[in-house]
Parts: sequence; C-alpha cells; structure tokens
Amino acid sequence: MKIKISVTADSGKEYEGTFDLPLKGSSSKGKIERSLTPKSNDYKGLAGGIRFLIGRGFFDNPKSANEVHAELKKEGYYHSLQSVDAALRKNFVSSKKILTRVEENKIWKYVLRK
Repeated sequence: MKIKISVTADSGKEYEGTFDLPLKGSSSKGKIERSLTPKSNDYKGLAGGIRFLIGRGFFDNPKSANEVHAELKKEGYYHSLQSVDAALRKNFVSSKKILTRVEENKIWKYVLRK
C-alpha cells in the first residue's frame, strides 16, 4: 500500500513523498520503504527535473526519452529531446547509476535500477 504525504518544515520548506507499507501476509516481512523529497520548486535545471520525476515514482515503469521529455514539459522544464536523452544516459545511467536502460521493441527505455 502506498501513502502519499506532504510536509512543511519549521523553516517553511515543503516536502512530499510516498511510503510503501507492506500488507499483512506479504513477503516483505514488515519492511517499510519510504522516500521524502523537496517539492518541485527546489529542483533546478534539467537534472533537477529528472530527479523530481524519480522522486515522484515516474520511473517505476520503463519510460522512453520521448515520454520523459513530455512529462518534463508538463512540469515546466523546457529542454530539447536530445538534451533529455543525453542527461538520462550520461548522468543517471552511467555516472550516478540510478536508472538503467532496457530495450523494448527496438526503443530504449529508462527505469529505476533495482
């Protein structure tokens, strides 16, 4: 079960996140997974936009560079498709190793590394 929350710190900074709670009888043995990230206005630049999407769970399922580009536009990040693809490959797949690439029907897609 996923629980989404929004929190405002004493400093006024806003955070949002999700908590994955195991259901009774599941194989996760009571492990609680959580993530709490600053709201989107704390993310700057192309890499910040991609980090924002990661924090929102956008990459839980494989997404093509076109899908990432479209979602970034919806969130107000206007960068070329080539820049988005390069940032995904160089920063998030090769360097930081947060995402991985998988080929589906001759299209490369990006998904969270497990």
